[in-house]
Amino acid sequence: MHYGIYNAKDLDTFIESVRNGQDALKEHRIAFAKNEVMINYPHTTQKIYENLVQSIFDKKE
Repeated sequence: MHYGIYNAKDLDTFIESVRNGQDALKEHRIAFAKNEVMINYPHTTQKIYENLVQSIFDKKE
């Protein structure tokens, strides 16, 4: 649901892509918001944090 940005060029590429309407992960973020975030109110921030941490650690292994 998030993009890996490792340097300034990656950030520029991401911004330009979104500005041009190219956001491959948009549907994933919308589904996550509907299925995970909205149903966990008022613990929304904790759920996002846990998902982000899990995603980072999964990619390292």
